[in-house]
Amino acid sequence: MDIKVYEYTIPYIKTKTVLDIACGYGHGAYLMSQYAKSVTGIDIDKGCIKYARTRYSRENLQFKVMDIYEIPMNFLGKKIEVITAVEIIEHLQEYHRLLSLIYDLLKDNGILIISTPNRIWRGVNGSPWNPEHMQEFDVESFKEILSKEFEVVRIMGITGSEKAKKYQAIRTGRKIPSSLKKLWRYTPETLKSVVRKYITTRLPENLTLHDYFITEEINSDCFTLIGICRKTHKPEINKGPHDMTENNSYKRHRS
Repeated sequence: MDIKVYEYTIPYIKTKTVLDIACGYGHGAYLMSQYAKSVTGIDIDKGCIKYARTRYSRENLQFKVMDIYEIPMNFLGKKIEVITAVEIIEHLQEYHRLLSLIYDLLKDNGILIISTPNRIWRGVNGSPWNPEHMQEFDVESFKEILSKEFEVVRIMGITGSEKAKKYQAIRTGRKIPSSLKKLWRYTPETLKSVVRKYITTRLPENLTLHDYFITEEINSDCFTLIGICRKTHKPEINKGPHDMTENNSYKRHRS
């Protein structure tokens, strides 16, 4: 489903310089390179970067092994026009550090497009049940942390067809009580493997990207939240189909 986020970036990245943070196997960076001036994908996982370099090639595309907190020293004297961070912030204990360094790296009027699972959809009360997630966000808490760094923030959501909702409900165990979900953190890997195989047999088939769509109506049926953040000290920006406006945004000046 992350590819839906990358598709959403297209109007923002045309002829722009782009940095894709935690690019994984590189499919999103490759998609963006078809429209952007240049794309750099970074990830701490050497295996992911090796695969991306082998699988995806374009003159304006490069992949680098890099820890996200090493970004400032690797981009000294450089400014980026658009930065993407897809499904990474929930994995970080010090997510505020990431947002701060992204803000500093962006050009004036630059844009961050960032996504994260919707805590309300996942039915999380308290700590996330996924052991790889340090925290998860609902729309209000997501707006709040982004608005501490960026002057303009707009929140969108990804929802889907009934087939997509069924798929995501099974995959995330939406109907399982939170108390049982949290046991997943302590479940042995051998048992997790068995559970994953069983879940796979129950997932709906023939699911496509057309089963997912992006909406401004954020509710409990949204699987994922997308933040579109602009670094600008201007009081307003022009309205348009892909612009952030006061209707669904927070504005504040960074101190």
